[in-house]
Amino acid sequence: MGQEVRIRVSKRKDRGVKVVYDVLATDQLSALLCTGEGRYFQRLHRSMFGFLARLSVFVKRRKSKKTHSQTETIPTKPLQPESKGPFGSLFALIIGIDAYEAPEITPLLGAVADAREMECYLTAKLRVPRMNIQTLLDGQATRSNIIKGIQELTDNPSITRNDPILIFYAGHGTEAPSPKGWEAEQSKIEMIVPQDYRATKDGKRVRCIPDRTIGILLQQLANAKGNNITVILDCCHSGSGTRDGFRRVRSVEANEDIPDDLDIEIWGTSEGKRAKIPAEFKYHGSASHVLLAACASNQSAMENNCRGVFTQALLDTITTLGVENLTYASLIKHLPDLPGQSPRCEGKNRDRHWFTTR
Repeated sequence: MGQEVRIRVSKRKDRGVKVVYDVLATDQLSALLCTGEGRYFQRLHRSMFGFLARLSVFVKRRKSKKTHSQTETIPTKPLQPESKGPFGSLFALIIGIDAYEAPEITPLLGAVADAREMECYLTAKLRVPRMNIQTLLDGQATRSNIIKGIQELTDNPSITRNDPILIFYAGHGTEAPSPKGWEAEQSKIEMIVPQDYRATKDGKRVRCIPDRTIGILLQQLANAKGNNITVILDCCHSGSGTRDGFRRVRSVEANEDIPDDLDIEIWGTSEGKRAKIPAEFKYHGSASHVLLAACASNQSAMENNCRGVFTQALLDTITTLGVENLTYASLIKHLPDLPGQSPRCEGKNRDRHWFTTR
C-alpha cells in the first residue's frame, strides 16, 4: 500500500456555502484523480458533495421555519377583565349641563366638569366598572334622556336588589307654583332643568322635571332594586341664575305655569295620585333614597373657578376620608365651610354608611 498523503479533492461554492474538502489519499488515488480515468470519480464526488450542500441548506431552512412557527404559536395570556373593587356592583347615572339650548338661560361653567370628576372618582378610586355608569353631558341630558336614564336603572337586569345606585345631577334648578290638585308642603314645587328646556318638540314645549316626577321615579326604582340609592343634587331652586365672572348661581327663573297633567303617564297610578310631594327636593323622611343637596331652599348653589363649590368639597372630603369611613350624615359634618351654602342630607337612611345598607 502506498504512502498516504493529504490532498485537496474539492473546493467550490454551492448556494452560498464555501467548502474545502481535504482527505487522506494514497499515491494510487492521487494518480487516479489526475488521470482521465478518474473523471468519473470526480463527477461522482461533485454530485455527492452538491447533494450534501443542498441538504445542509434544506435542514437550515427547516430549523428556521420550525423556530418561526413556534414563535407564532406561543400562547399569550388572555385579556384580563376590568378589575372590580369593593364597589364593583355600584351603578350610576351622572348628569352635567353647562350649555342649555335656550339662549336666554345663563350657561354654567363647572357642571360638566363636576360630572366628569364624579365619574373619575367612581372609576379610579372606587373601581366601579365603566359599563355600570351612564353619563349625560350637555346635549345628551335632554328631558327624555334623564327620565329614561332613571327608568333604565329600574329595568336593568344586571342590578340585583340592594346593589348601590347613585344619581348625580349638576346644572340649573328652578321652582314654580304648584299646579292645581298637586299636594305639596308649600305653594311651590321644585324642578331640575334639562338641557332642552323651553325647546319645542313634537309640537309641545319641553318642561322642567318636577319633584313629583322624580319622587315617583325614585320610588319605582326602590321598589324594584331596594333602597340603597344615593341622590346628589348640585343645583338650587331660588335665585335668577346671576353671574359674576367665574361665579355662577345654578338656578333659573321658570316664570310659567306647570300643567296639572305633566308626566301623568309616570305618576298617574293610584299610588302616584296619593303621593304627597314635599318641598325643597329633600323628601323628608323618605325611605327610598338618601339625598345630598348643595344648599337649603332659600340659598344659592354656587360655582367658583369653573367648579361647583358643593361637588368639589364633597369629592375632596370623601377622597380624603374614604367613603367606607363615613355615613351620609357624618359627611355633612366633615365638609368645609361653604359661604352662603348649607348642604343638606335627608332621608330615613342618612345614618347608613355610603353605598351600603348598614
